[in-house]
Amino acid sequence: MLAQREGRIAIVRRASVVLALAIAQGTVGYVQYFRGVPAGLVMVHVVLATLLWCALVVLAHAQPVAASPVIVANNTRVIQPLS
Repeated sequence: MLAQREGRIAIVRRASVVLALAIAQGTVGYVQYFRGVPAGLVMVHVVLATLLWCALVVLAHAQPVAASPVIVANNTRVIQPLS
């Protein structure tokens, strides 16, 4: 159960990165439009677009982590690694 929770947390973290990059990308696009598209800003825009695409690919391939078997002994929970 802990491993599944950690898997969900990792997916939420990746989705947060995608959202932040999308907001940054949109902001840079609006600034480009209203400022007459300076060359340096275009380069930043292209880099952000590339990072956004990479983050979306990582998010699309995210898999929740399977739960590990748990052994309970002497009121202690021991999580065994999957083999």
